[in-house]
Amino acid sequence: MSGLEKKLSDMTSLRHIYIAQPRNEVAAADEIVNHTPGISVHFLDDIGVYEMYIAGTGNDETGDGSYQKPIKTFARLQEIIDSRPEGESVAVEDGQIGPLLTDIYEAAGVQKTPEQFFTNCTYGHAAYVLNPIKITGDEIWDSSDPDDPIVLYREPGNTSQSMVLVPSGKTLTLRHVVLDGNKENVTAYRYMVEVQGGATLNIEDGAELRNNYNHHSYALTGGAVGANGTVNMTGGVIHDNVSGYGGGGISVMGGTLNMSGGVITKNIATRFDDSPGKGGGVQVYNNGHMNFSGGTISYNQAQGNRSEAYCAGGGGIGLGFVYVTSQQFHVGTLTMTGGEIIGNESDGEGGGILVSTECTATLKAGVIKENKSHYGRFGGGGIYVNA
Repeated sequence: MSGLEKKLSDMTSLRHIYIAQPRNEVAAADEIVNHTPGISVHFLDDIGVYEMYIAGTGNDETGDGSYQKPIKTFARLQEIIDSRPEGESVAVEDGQIGPLLTDIYEAAGVQKTPEQFFTNCTYGHAAYVLNPIKITGDEIWDSSDPDDPIVLYREPGNTSQSMVLVPSGKTLTLRHVVLDGNKENVTAYRYMVEVQGGATLNIEDGAELRNNYNHHSYALTGGAVGANGTVNMTGGVIHDNVSGYGGGGISVMGGTLNMSGGVITKNIATRFDDSPGKGGGVQVYNNGHMNFSGGTISYNQAQGNRSEAYCAGGGGIGLGFVYVTSQQFHVGTLTMTGGEIIGNESDGEGGGILVSTECTATLKAGVIKENKSHYGRFGGGGIYVNA
């Protein structure tokens, strides 16, 4: 038995190698196949589109998942992903793979380095969202493998729309799935999920909403979610999102947030033009309401400028709105019967909670600790009430 054959036999979990190029573009493709006994070598033309694309304007019947012909629904995406062959991922960080491929090339007599043909050669459980996926009924998005959930990324060209739209009368449940705003590559002008009036979004265990930058202000606030309808959060995590002006994690703009579990953390409501940030984790306004009975809101930030007349407020939760004349638009309410508000920060008042004029917070139970107000005129590390 050769050294290569011995190495292959020892790697009993390695059943598939995926090459992200068509077979006719890979040097000595036949030799590579012949020198990997017991392992299936898949080329791009064997397994279809490498990067998947999904869009509300796509078509599940005629779409192949390419940029030019996207599919339309999460159900079709899951079907495609579940139909792919299983096998150990060939990843750059896997220390066994690089030496193995070097040996394969040497045995095949190929004078090329593996990196030229084996860069990121596996299919991931992911797709790019070109325009909003519109929910058409009561849908549950739940990956088949909870340990390797499907990831939906904002496509860099999708800057002015949400990634998901939940219309009135429809319900979307997120469970073991990831929505990623791709903020390293995209400065967007919308939240990731839009929940219209009369619609429902359920965020459950394994759901992750992350990494979106909504560079908008006023009526379109919200880093991850903008809700005129109902959001029920019983699990999952919302983290590392940014929103211009308010609601770094969630903006409740006339709807209701019922939070009994999960984590909202490390989100930012940032200064937008002359408007300081409100509600680093959650902002509630326009007669919106939040029922907080469990879960954690932690390490979020409301950013602003110490010299502004209206400083930033509500590192964890911000109730209300400023710079508007409509009293109804301004009002937000909170009922807290449990949960934790920990380690949030505000450049203005209310490191944990900001209760603006005309707003109401009813606090019956829960924990509020280790929050900070940095530059506000009136302070309120835990809570500030602007009566």
